[in-house]
Amino acid sequence: GDMKKSLFLLSMLCALCLPTVTHSQFRKPEHASRRIQSIALERTPCFGSCPVYKVTLKPDGTLTYVGTRFVSKIGTYSAKFWGAELQDLLAPLLDKLNVWAMKSRYSAGATDMPSQIVTIVTDKGTKVIDEYGPSGPKELWAVQQIIDSLVAEATDWKKLKSK
Repeated sequence: GDMKKSLFLLSMLCALCLPTVTHSQFRKPEHASRRIQSIALERTPCFGSCPVYKVTLKPDGTLTYVGTRFVSKIGTYSAKFWGAELQDLLAPLLDKLNVWAMKSRYSAGATDMPSQIVTIVTDKGTKVIDEYGPSGPKELWAVQQIIDSLVAEATDWKKLKSK
């Protein structure tokens, strides 16, 4: 479907932005990727009307979305997406994008900008990458786009009662 198409496009884009990727690297590596337990993206407020939300995706195909400001869904929601993508497509992609070697914080010189915080919980520990403004590497931007595209194509949205 469209989801496979958009992820395929993103993975192709990512492959293009990494000149070192050779065809042999697309075969299953000897060392298995980390098992992803959850991956989250949080966008924080800025001076202006930046979307403020946090989404957490789990390998069972469920996501939790908390919309705060300047988004169409305000409140806490659950939804479904094709969960197999987290381990089968996203985990190898995170390896290729060298996410594990990224800094835990990137910051821009300007103020009043939003932060994008990516949190990846795996069987080998948790990686948090806090990017202030558009200051991180393009590979980090690609990870944020992939998460947002999975959310955009999620189905079965249900509003949850706030605790």
